[in-house]
Amino acid sequence: MREEAYNGRFLIVKTWVEEVNIKAALSKIFIVFLVLACSQISSAVCPSFLTGEQVGTIEHSLLKEASGIAASRHHPGVFWAHNDAGGLARVWALNERGQHLGTYNLSGVTARDWEDIAIGPGPKFGEDYIYIADTGDNNGEIDFTYSIFRIAEPNASATQSPVDVDVNGVEELLVRYPDSVRHDCETLLVDPLNGDIYLCSRDRWGDDAGVMRVYRYPAPQIPDVEFTLEHVNDVQLIDGEMAVGGEISVNGSEIAIRTKGTDERVLVWQRQAGSNLWEAFSNPMCVEPQMSEPQGEAVCFDSRGCGYYTMSEGVNQPIYYFARDGACPQPTITGDINWDGEVDFVDLALLNYHWRWNSFTERDFIILESFEDYNDSSELELQWYDYNSSPVQTLETTEVYSGSKAMKVEYSGENEITIRKDLGTAEDWRDYDKVNIWFKGMGSNRAKDIVFSIVNTSGAAADSATFVNGTKERYWTALEIDLDPNNILLADVRYVDLIIKAESKTGTVYFDNLEVTTVEPIYTCDLSVAEDLNFDCFVNMFDFTIMALHWCESAN
Repeated sequence: MREEAYNGRFLIVKTWVEEVNIKAALSKIFIVFLVLACSQISSAVCPSFLTGEQVGTIEHSLLKEASGIAASRHHPGVFWAHNDAGGLARVWALNERGQHLGTYNLSGVTARDWEDIAIGPGPKFGEDYIYIADTGDNNGEIDFTYSIFRIAEPNASATQSPVDVDVNGVEELLVRYPDSVRHDCETLLVDPLNGDIYLCSRDRWGDDAGVMRVYRYPAPQIPDVEFTLEHVNDVQLIDGEMAVGGEISVNGSEIAIRTKGTDERVLVWQRQAGSNLWEAFSNPMCVEPQMSEPQGEAVCFDSRGCGYYTMSEGVNQPIYYFARDGACPQPTITGDINWDGEVDFVDLALLNYHWRWNSFTERDFIILESFEDYNDSSELELQWYDYNSSPVQTLETTEVYSGSKAMKVEYSGENEITIRKDLGTAEDWRDYDKVNIWFKGMGSNRAKDIVFSIVNTSGAAADSATFVNGTKERYWTALEIDLDPNNILLADVRYVDLIIKAESKTGTVYFDNLEVTTVEPIYTCDLSVAEDLNFDCFVNMFDFTIMALHWCESAN
């Protein structure tokens, strides 16, 4: 059963599960057996991705040599990253905005030269594992044996407070290259369809310069036993170009390799259905967009194959997302959670893993404006415009309260300046407890008042609040208005005004996050997982019934 109430801006949803005829659902497992004819996963046409958009900034200053990144498939919105050579043996959890979620220390392990990270299947049926490649060898000095560390993916949430966790049970996979050669390797791939591991070289010396050699370690891998890798393919890059990171999409159909050197590119290969992964490197090479970064190495697809992320080494570096131009890929068969072309017990195990999962977030505030959706200052000025004054408002990416963007307002020589936000339509704010906007002044400003005002459609001020000498406030502060539910002027709020009592002085003030606090909790569905087959933000009997209807269907 599902009830919905629309309050003019947000959908408030209440959902609960009615009794399901489980016996009837289970019986359909045994009577439904369909074999579907499917097209190949990929085609000769290169995928198209849009120009990168900054979606976050790495918050933790110690994650300053981010060499690899991987998106969790079991924990929506969680990303795993690590530092390059010289750091401690630990991985970092962060979300898309770059907010620090936790540090996970690998017990009993030394980080010599960690270069890349990947997520994929492993020893335990239905679970994901994190793989870290300790395979860097810049000067060809390692004694031929390299390590790949494997851990069961820890539990994490995209909204959790930061934690510090010691991870036990670390497995070390020992590898060497055939013919006793050394390679500098910064790209680790794990095939999501079968668990095979691939290493792609980035050599800068001899005959290997400009050639990416592809090596395979087939599943199942045995810890602590040295394995000689299989040399399965070579890719000719531009002379002086080197592979520095990579990822395989969630359905195994695309491979992304990031390069630097004489050219810095994101290269994508498409894999034909039913083919071996290494064979994809013999298919046409597609050049996809990337942003200019000081030392960019990390790249990963998102958990649904809808785009890819990049980030760079350095303190507080931006996180860029490149959305797919067009619809996200979907499994050819409903219920094929792991994208292997069959609805089987692997998919059932994945459904069980997320059983009773839901992505509804309960909160008592709504962000009406975060400034994250503006691409440049000209777009900002169309929404936050001058009203009876002429300040300069620009998009700010350094001084921010949250996320990666805020609004910077500079004023000079005017007695009073006003910047107005038009909400587009009249809104009833009598159900809100309060409204606030975050602001930050500068110590060098002259002390002047800041007024926050909400205005109705007739132009009358419905309510306001003043922060005395706010222009000198050096820390992010919420300027709040307590709302009276009996105030009839709040029934048709149309504008928000920010007023600086400049008194002919010069200064700068930053603004971020316009928020309203609600009387009743708001439930929002922010994330999704592959096991949520009917997209209702729950994993429950409805999804099991859908899987039952497609049980044993195959695309092979």
